[in-house]
Amino acid sequence: FLSGSAVLLGGEIYSALWLGAFLLLTLAGTWWVNLFNFMDGIDGIAGQQAVMMLVSAMLAIWINGTPLNPLWWMMAAVAMSTLSFLAFNWPPARIFMGDVGSTFLAFMLLCFALVSMPSGWMTLPQWLLLASFFATDATLTLLVRFFRGENVTQAHRSHAYHRLSRRSGGASRVTAAVATFNLVVVMPLSVFLPASPFAAFGI
Repeated sequence: FLSGSAVLLGGEIYSALWLGAFLLLTLAGTWWVNLFNFMDGIDGIAGQQAVMMLVSAMLAIWINGTPLNPLWWMMAAVAMSTLSFLAFNWPPARIFMGDVGSTFLAFMLLCFALVSMPSGWMTLPQWLLLASFFATDATLTLLVRFFRGENVTQAHRSHAYHRLSRRSGGASRVTAAVATFNLVVVMPLSVFLPASPFAAFGI
């Protein structure tokens, strides 16, 4: 009886953990897709972010000695098509991404992360680091607006990149600065992130 009860209780706990993980993943995925859309507010910034994340992930997978599988080639296809788009979206933009483009890129990045992590090709700290600029700006801006009592569902231009764009006289300098930061700081850190979970999450 005790043995059967333990098995039943273990199964219930296991199911509850899976349900909790599913709900957390759904919430995180929804927030990621929405924040990527929020961050597509000046020319080129979302395109460069997607290209940087994909190229960094591809480089990390390749350096780790993982065989170049279909997922890697899918990432390459999305990266190259986004780079081609970025040539026309770089400030001053001649074409624009819009909600459809930003939602698609965010969803694809999420899918690549969800497939690569269980397979051991990438880790959660690596993906968090690659997403850090967008995730930090969008999350902190939402929290600041919430604690100020502002309507968080209302359109606004109070993100850090919005403020920098106004102060620097346009999108070109901000997008170039973010791309440089991602290339010089975020990419090397994510590719050569320490194996220690404590150090990796710390970074």
